[in-house]
Amino acid sequence: MFQQLRPGTRVVSHAFNMGDWEPGTTVAVRVNQGTGRAMVYAWTIPAQVAGRWTLTTPEGRRVTLQLRQRFQRFTGPGGVSGRLVGDRIDFTLTERVNGRRVTRRFSGRVTGDGMSGRVAGGGAWRVVKVPPGAPR
Repeated sequence: MFQQLRPGTRVVSHAFNMGDWEPGTTVAVRVNQGTGRAMVYAWTIPAQVAGRWTLTTPEGRRVTLQLRQRFQRFTGPGGVSGRLVGDRIDFTLTERVNGRRVTRRFSGRVTGDGMSGRVAGGGAWRVVKVPPGAPR
């Protein structure tokens, strides 16, 4: 289903959830003239970010990210942890800077084989997808 729908497409159900895929919104509504209750679930199709990417930090450092994705959440080595809502992306990355561990928050957009945005505290970042079969 994910490949057939554009990131940002909304999926709504009033009768069932989708198992492991957590809804972005859940609302209880009154039915049967207020005597009953039903749940309404809403999801947003996330962009696809699983795979190998090269991140360029605001300082110009290049970091390889091997991302694993499960619905709207994704993880990767180096303490990468993030969430997608449509094409909007937010993630944290923990790295060593001048000998100490620093965790930074990245926010931006996914556009096909690229991502870009801002780092909390200032600076722009960008990411490009590494083509399958490219040397490591």
